[in-house]
Amino acid sequence: MSSQLQLYWRRNQTGFGGASVGRLIVHDIEADGDHHALSLKVEFLPDASASDPRAPTYWVRLEAAMRTQVAPAQAVGSVRIDHDSQPPFPPTPPNRTTNVTWLWQLLPGDVELIERIHSSQPAAPFYVDLFVDGIAQTADGVFGVEGHTSVKIELSQWRRLLEQVGYSIAPSGLAALSAVALADNNWREAVKRLEPARDALGRGETHAALEICLSQLEALETAPYRIETWKKRFTAMPDQKRDSFAAWAAGLGLYLNRVGHHRSRDERDQEGDLTSMPLDHWEAELTVASTQILVAYLLRLTAVPS
Repeated sequence: MSSQLQLYWRRNQTGFGGASVGRLIVHDIEADGDHHALSLKVEFLPDASASDPRAPTYWVRLEAAMRTQVAPAQAVGSVRIDHDSQPPFPPTPPNRTTNVTWLWQLLPGDVELIERIHSSQPAAPFYVDLFVDGIAQTADGVFGVEGHTSVKIELSQWRRLLEQVGYSIAPSGLAALSAVALADNNWREAVKRLEPARDALGRGETHAALEICLSQLEALETAPYRIETWKKRFTAMPDQKRDSFAAWAAGLGLYLNRVGHHRSRDERDQEGDLTSMPLDHWEAELTVASTQILVAYLLRLTAVPS
């Protein structure tokens, strides 16, 4: 990936407004596990020469922000630019480079916001807007600088980056769950087992996602759509709890089996084939999330005596 951002002097500045300061090129986005953040690999290519009286000499302030492209635009995370991450103006000082790294720090809520906006086009790349705002010192005084561009992140890269910095991919980061629950080994294992289902969702393959969910339940118990299956497995539970749990697990198994796996028994399409059950992406997302909760619960019940 590569995105170019043209920096301009602010337009309300006499003699400077609208003139170009230089270009910022975002060459790549990488994971920074030490800071639990993403890092923007940025290169600065200044336009003015050092002999130009308008040429900046140093940054008084330099800030950046990421925002969504869907109105109303919302900030997603925060971009940290330390002093050493401010790209220098010519002449480049010793031990400095025009290639710098900015940290893009994302909270779980920021990740969920991006995922939610992206859910309408699940297989498409992610797009966010990068805004840069600064103040630069020149021979003629201190003046403001601004610019913005669109940053494209491929879906596969986004998934990989979040995993590398320790985030569970939505719909695993559910707001109702505490940090303790999300850090539990059984939850993490459920996240791993449902990863193929989330990949299918990312490709827009809703029925395939549900079939994968069913396979994960079948890996834990044969015929997971039958209440008796679960009753036999958890005989040590009090009857009332066991019966309620069995109804919950079997109900989800039955839904996955009939909606995700089986076709209609009566209705046929124009080619004469039995039709699939209707299933939109929103519904499939909720079902994958529900399956992940159940799988995590089953793993914990298996590990801890009832």
